[in-house]
Amino acid sequence: MRFVFHFGMMLLVGVFLQARTWTFADGSGTLEGELSQFKNGTVIITLASGGKSLNPLEKFSAADQQVILERFPQGNQRELIRTVRTKKETRTRSEAQKTLKELSMRNSWEPLINPPQGQTEATLPELPHFTNLKFGHAPPPITVYPQGSPDGFPLSDLRGKLILVHFWSPSNELSLQALPWVTQLYQKYHSRGLAVVGICLTPQRQLMNQYEERNGVVWPAAQDRAQKIYESWGASYLPAYVLIDQNFQVLKDNIQTTQLEPLVKRALGIK
Repeated sequence: MRFVFHFGMMLLVGVFLQARTWTFADGSGTLEGELSQFKNGTVIITLASGGKSLNPLEKFSAADQQVILERFPQGNQRELIRTVRTKKETRTRSEAQKTLKELSMRNSWEPLINPPQGQTEATLPELPHFTNLKFGHAPPPITVYPQGSPDGFPLSDLRGKLILVHFWSPSNELSLQALPWVTQLYQKYHSRGLAVVGICLTPQRQLMNQYEERNGVVWPAAQDRAQKIYESWGASYLPAYVLIDQNFQVLKDNIQTTQLEPLVKRALGIK
């Protein structure tokens, strides 16, 4: 009985020390949960309500930043992500990586995030449409997963929100350039009715998680290991975006990264 009592007290003390309220520096809100990790400048809080929240250190109050840095003193040092190939790499994984390399080369023509000097968004080359999407109709069904949760839900559960489906890959340079833009878009318009869903084309779950953490990705996602979602939707380049309206019907697909915010504002009725 004495052992059980002491063990129970240790558990209670551990919870008390780790689970707490975290306050945002701008006063926009708080988080209830446990500090799980601070790496590459990103703070990961395991929420008491379930799931995880990823935010940059600067998001938190000065007092909370001090607590985080005391727990993880090296967490603010951005690390280079190295992809390690093993001799036991499966054929499927090798083929998937080859496909991703081909996709990256195929889409090197797409303009960078900032259009070249003298070129406006209106004069950017038009991207191909997704071949398997029909405007005004529901997209093919897919299952997505909240960050840190193994329990997925159908994309259609987000009906009622403006949904941005974002196809990207860690092996595609343009995808990596665009990812911070998508994060900023989410932070700016999520409270106004925007939902973002990421479809990551990679056979390497760890690499996907590393880039999500580095860029503050907190929205649901799906790992498209063998490009099944990518192909079923009829995509042909990266990064690629699809806007789905509040009635869960395809609104637009062939979107340049620089066109995202104007389209989102218009769809949400924001002037």
